[in-house]
Amino acid sequence: MSAGRFTALSVCKRGGFGFEIDEGPDWAAANALHIRLLDAVDCRPPERPGAQRLLRMLTDLPILSLPDLRVSSDAGVIAEMPSGTLVLEWARGHGWIDRRVIPEKVRPLVEGERAIKTAGADWSAAARVIRSVDPQGGGESPWVRAIEAARAWWLDRLPRAAFAHCADLRRLQPLPLAQLQQCPVDLYPS
Repeated sequence: MSAGRFTALSVCKRGGFGFEIDEGPDWAAANALHIRLLDAVDCRPPERPGAQRLLRMLTDLPILSLPDLRVSSDAGVIAEMPSGTLVLEWARGHGWIDRRVIPEKVRPLVEGERAIKTAGADWSAAARVIRSVDPQGGGESPWVRAIEAARAWWLDRLPRAAFAHCADLRRLQPLPLAQLQQCPVDLYPS
């Protein structure tokens, strides 16, 4: 992997709505970067809770596009499902919404909050953590590389349709929370 941008994924469109997602030439290096980021977040988290939340959005939720990371970290709404499962939901525009289940180890960072609002200092503190584990980053935005690394790591950990949604390659529309909370079967079990 050279300094600067790397290609962790290869996305090939196959006519109509079809496409294939495969490992790109820098997949192994990007995956290794994400593992270093996971280690840093687990062992040496930034002092600012907002910075920890931002990094956890990449490592644990997964939010795998910069536009979604920006919107969800600044205007995300936290809701509790009937089972007690916490979810983060945000508007994507044009009537679209998105949602992620908040894992147990992220709950302490959002417990008692109804919405997420991230300050510029949180973004800066989180970027310092990314730079500390990515000396090859060069002048490129640490967020672009961190998201590409997160995509490499999540590629084999999510079903392809869910991965394509999380990476903003092919959108899925979740049911509105009001309808989910009335559903007789809990679609987000604890």
